[in-house]
Amino acid sequence: MVSGAMVESEAALAINLVDETTEIEHVGLRARIWLEDLLAKPSAPMLATRRLARADLVDALDDPKRMNIDRFIDDWFSPETQSVLQTMVARLKAGKAGKPA
Repeated sequence: MVSGAMVESEAALAINLVDETTEIEHVGLRARIWLEDLLAKPSAPMLATRRLARADLVDALDDPKRMNIDRFIDDWFSPETQSVLQTMVARLKAGKAGKPA
């Protein structure tokens, strides 16, 4: 993901980047079914699991020595970063251009 390389859907499924694949016309239905299933689960254990999963991120954001937001913003808008992002967007557009809608 960092390099902007495209991963075909079958490969993404095989390496567990996605839970499932479906045809474009079924995306809305599958998303709704997934969300309904998620909402049917007990909320307290899910929220506790989320807190555990995000604990390191919360700690990093709370500790100015670990997360220097000013430096992050400067790095994000640096010419080098912007050049890489533009290259990634161009790759994504080129990949889309070759596929039917």
